[in-house]
Amino acid sequence: MRVSGSPWASALLCAAGLLIGTAAFATEGIVVDERTGKPLARVEVTILGRPGAVYTGADGRFSWKPDLTPPFEVLVILAGERFTKPVLVEKIPADGLIEIRIAPLVTRPSR
Repeated sequence: MRVSGSPWASALLCAAGLLIGTAAFATEGIVVDERTGKPLARVEVTILGRPGAVYTGADGRFSWKPDLTPPFEVLVILAGERFTKPVLVEKIPADGLIEIRIAPLVTRPSR
């Protein structure tokens, strides 16, 4: 079977190029309580100026897709709709894991 120069080879190369070209990397992070140093599970993480939100896992980690380019601000919303002060991320650490250290700031008033 001859593959080189055939339409199959061209189609295979195009498909591989599309798959590689659309790979979505993610920004990885962990949300930590500033007072205790412990990871915070199941808190909402948003990036100011971007649509959507993600939640941390049991280990306090989150993943944001597509990959973010600093600078950007992270807003964390704790259980009970307690907002935190936005955290400015100016660079991604060498290990690739952003640590967001937060303390509760504001509780949303009841309506």
